[in-house]
Amino acid sequence: MNPDTLSLSILWKIRVKKIEGLSLIALLGLIGLATASPPATLSTHKPSGNTKLAASPSKKEFVSKVYKAAKSNLSPDIPASLAVAQAIHETGWGKSLSGKNNIFGIKDFTGKGSQRMTTECGVSGCYKTRQPFKNFPSVEASIPFYDKTVTRILRSQGYSTSLFRENPGKAIDVLSRKYATDPNYSRMIKKTMTQVENMEK
Repeated sequence: MNPDTLSLSILWKIRVKKIEGLSLIALLGLIGLATASPPATLSTHKPSGNTKLAASPSKKEFVSKVYKAAKSNLSPDIPASLAVAQAIHETGWGKSLSGKNNIFGIKDFTGKGSQRMTTECGVSGCYKTRQPFKNFPSVEASIPFYDKTVTRILRSQGYSTSLFRENPGKAIDVLSRKYATDPNYSRMIKKTMTQVENMEK
């Protein structure tokens, strides 16, 4: 029988009678009509582990990086552990920066800063508000500006940065009253400074 006639005969029978246990593709393949390449098989390989982008550093990495940068760029009287402790509270261990490379929550009222939601506290309690924060080209570049901010605050209260050597507890209290509106800020910074110093031993 002519192959074309055979093919038409089989196809006709498929239309009028169900052939159990044999797919159309398999049947056509048997008679040489299934000439197309089979579809590509999807890979069943699954990556081991759970790969995640490093959106933020670990606590140890964050402390080490900021501590090293602070030691290199701060005035001798300002403790590096103070800068790290404030950076921890202002960013949540480096997870949420207020402005680009701004780890100290430094505000910018020049109109060039990044607008972010933040928490401020007043006589009626704490509340959420949108504030402008300064942007820096790098984390290291924010350190000298932070240094100037700390120095300016202490001078505005009649002190110099030497107070950190003479009476560190009082220096932190003086700084905290102007640096942040949270009434518990000084206590939190002191506690975190101790933690940072222990991590960097």
